[in-house]
Amino acid sequence: MQPLLKCKTNKQPILFFFLGVCLVVIGFEACNTPKLEKKNHKVFAQIDTTYTLLEQASFNAPDSVVTVARQLIAQSDQLDYAEGKARGYLQIASIKSLQGQYDSSLLFARKAQEFIAENTLPRLNAEIANEIGVSHDYKGNYKAALENYKAALQYFEDAKDTSGYVRVKNNIGLIYQNMGEKQTAKRYFEEAYQLSKKKNFQAEEIMALSNLGAVENELGLHNTALIHFRQVLYYDSLSGNETYISYSYNNLAEVFMNMKAYDSAAYYFQQSIVLKRKLDAKGVLVNSLKNYGKMLLEQGLYSEADSLINEAFAIAQVIGVKEYEQECYQIKADLATKLGNYKSAFEFTNIAHAIKDSLEGAKYKTELITSEKDYELALKNISIEKEKRAKEKVQSQRWILLLASAFLICFASLLTYLYRKQIKLNKLLQLQKQQIEEGLQLRNKFLSFLTHEIRNPLSGIIGMNKMLLDENPSAVQKEFLQYQLNSSKHLLDLLNDVLDYQKIGTGKVEIKQIRFSMKDIVTQVQELYQAPIKEKNIQYHSQYDSIIPEFLIGDPVRLSQIFGNLVNNAIKFTPVGGSIFVTVTLMDRSATEATLLASVRDTGMGIAPSEQTKIFELFVQSSKNQAQQLGTGLGLSIVKDLLALMHSYIELQSEVGRGSTFSFKITLPIAS
Repeated sequence: MQPLLKCKTNKQPILFFFLGVCLVVIGFEACNTPKLEKKNHKVFAQIDTTYTLLEQASFNAPDSVVTVARQLIAQSDQLDYAEGKARGYLQIASIKSLQGQYDSSLLFARKAQEFIAENTLPRLNAEIANEIGVSHDYKGNYKAALENYKAALQYFEDAKDTSGYVRVKNNIGLIYQNMGEKQTAKRYFEEAYQLSKKKNFQAEEIMALSNLGAVENELGLHNTALIHFRQVLYYDSLSGNETYISYSYNNLAEVFMNMKAYDSAAYYFQQSIVLKRKLDAKGVLVNSLKNYGKMLLEQGLYSEADSLINEAFAIAQVIGVKEYEQECYQIKADLATKLGNYKSAFEFTNIAHAIKDSLEGAKYKTELITSEKDYELALKNISIEKEKRAKEKVQSQRWILLLASAFLICFASLLTYLYRKQIKLNKLLQLQKQQIEEGLQLRNKFLSFLTHEIRNPLSGIIGMNKMLLDENPSAVQKEFLQYQLNSSKHLLDLLNDVLDYQKIGTGKVEIKQIRFSMKDIVTQVQELYQAPIKEKNIQYHSQYDSIIPEFLIGDPVRLSQIFGNLVNNAIKFTPVGGSIFVTVTLMDRSATEATLLASVRDTGMGIAPSEQTKIFELFVQSSKNQAQQLGTGLGLSIVKDLLALMHSYIELQSEVGRGSTFSFKITLPIAS
């Protein structure tokens, strides 16, 4: 039956990433923290936290845990942190025990004891004593195992660690179970189960349930054992701990084997063996191989049984567990008897009895000799290790100093390089900024000069055209003069747009605050564009809300320009015979302010949705086919900028083929 000696969880991917971070942080702290007790406490706490995480990873990634533990031991040695070194050796001892290397486990556990001999650390002393007991238990040295378990019980009681106390109770029960005192073992397991259930220690409760199932199976209480083992497998599957899952598979297999349910037993034996091979858990793999082979022998599958028993025997020899060797010889004797090879059966039986006698009659002497040799070897290795660590410490300090100096030199060089590069970049940016500003000033001066110089003669041309039209020219002359007049006016409008754009761009436009009539502005705009309206036979509709205050405070010139640009834009887009609607309504009014909604709607060709976001940009026209009609594309951009100066904005609603509506809201003070 597969015992459970320790409780762990499985959180490998996140865990080892975090462990890596912990090691980097601890290493940095160790290299940079002065050896003052107060400041070292932070590093000690980080080392302890990492060990706690290692305990959770030990079952599913043992080799990685050993690697990290050795690094933590080295760092603890640099900091003279005795507890850190002891915990590291204890962690390695636990892994060695799991891998079936019990002599190595004892060696590392005793190293851990040596480092805390002078310290009062009952919980750590308890963990070490328990680990030593586990290794002696597996080696069949039950007396030494019991002594260490009882010492661990006392330490856990002193530390008020009920969880550890329960675990050791379980382990003592396993000793009595192995010694054949099943009722005593059952009593220990039941005590552990009740105490862990009372304290809500789920891991310890599962461990006690598993051990109870094992002893119940040996007592012939198979159905009760099945119930307990299935509960344990359920919890193991939730945790994802593959080591525990392999134990549960083995335990279920043994119960089914005793119940003669061979198919179910074979399934669970195979599942257990697959997981144990994956985890390289030789110490527990041999048990599953041995029992599975024994069952196949009962079924008459001699060849398959022989293969499994030979593998189990080879592993038992490697890990040095004589009990397993004795059991394998006994099964080999039974197999030889079944095959009629009585001579081999007799030889195997004699060897099995000899091993059993040696275990029972000389185990205490062997235990004492082994313990003394192990202890002497441990002391020798500790002395060698201390000397080696001292040399490594000096060497590592030299390397740290060298690397730190190199890093500081490189860092200083990098800072100098970046600083000089930044100075050059700043100078270049300053020069480019100056060139751009000078270019903008030249452009604005040129535009201002150009527009003024062209407007004066153009105004003269328009005036002369009007005078010639008043002289009753012939029909042909009148047509040419009218075309020339319209072209000149169109050119003048374009120049005015350019000049307004230039003024807005340079911030020369100021919004005045004077008393005016909004109704007069709407009327004047209609009169201003009466000629092109009549020329295209456009139906012009003006609607002005009568409740709008008669006089407001604002800039009538800029408002006229806004309305004029919107109406002019509508005239350009509206076909012959179309309609334009100009509406001004009162949206809201207080004692001092009025909010107006103004809109200009046409029945022109409309603007496509893809063009609507661009129509207010500079020099943009909604349709390249209408370029001749639409001029520079500055009008709507000027409207948008002027409204922004008045804390407002232009909105557009348009549908291709049905026309467009431009609208804006504006809040103006009411004139007294």
